[in-house]
Amino acid sequence: MRSEVAPDVADAERMHVRPVVRSVILVVGVLLGICVLFALPVMSFIVSSFWSPRARITVTLPDGVHAIEHSRVRINVLVGEYSRDVTYIINGVRGKTTPLQVDTCGGYPINCYLIETSRGPLLHLDDAVSEHLLDVTNQTTYAVTHVQGNAYIAKLRDKDAGAEWSMRNHDPSTLSVTIGGVEAKLMTDLTQNAPEVYLGRFTGGASHLYFTPASQSPEIAVEHLSARCEKQRTARSDPLSHIERKEVESEQTPR
Repeated sequence: MRSEVAPDVADAERMHVRPVVRSVILVVGVLLGICVLFALPVMSFIVSSFWSPRARITVTLPDGVHAIEHSRVRINVLVGEYSRDVTYIINGVRGKTTPLQVDTCGGYPINCYLIETSRGPLLHLDDAVSEHLLDVTNQTTYAVTHVQGNAYIAKLRDKDAGAEWSMRNHDPSTLSVTIGGVEAKLMTDLTQNAPEVYLGRFTGGASHLYFTPASQSPEIAVEHLSARCEKQRTARSDPLSHIERKEVESEQTPR
């Protein structure tokens, strides 16, 4: 004899199985979503590292002899971080290519200043996250850091180089400054206190670099990230400081 399952029992079994199947499908879907969520940034980084176009822009100095080519390539698809470098050009001949410090988001615009010295022209590049001094004659790139109100420079060997300084017993004569492990010296040793002349600024688009000369747009001072952070720390430590400052300014304002 062939046994048959009553219709009511079969329907009950199907009703019991359906929620289980839905739960399994939901769990599998969530797990796949998590895998995709973690895998997508990794894959995007790999793709951007190999296929992201390198943007380039060339700027010729007023002497018509020296020029630099600034280039960058994106290294993080999620945020605007770039690996940057500069190539020195003399009389149309390409020379050394040296790294600039990494743009860790916020490295544009870059203000460009010309410094004429007896040793040859220098370029001072100033942006929100870093500073560089370019010796275009000797094709040498220096990183710039500021310690106790003075600017120090050291040859930049590593795009990720950081600055450190130390002093013993608050004695200024024992001050030691290094950038990327390289002993730094006063920036004035190279600039000879010569004045800076604003040439223009580099700006960056989604996949391009641009240079706007001073003749087309006036200088806009760069607000350094370190100074911005210091303001925020001061505001957090003394919430009333900005109110007191406004009151003082209002008292000094002529009526």
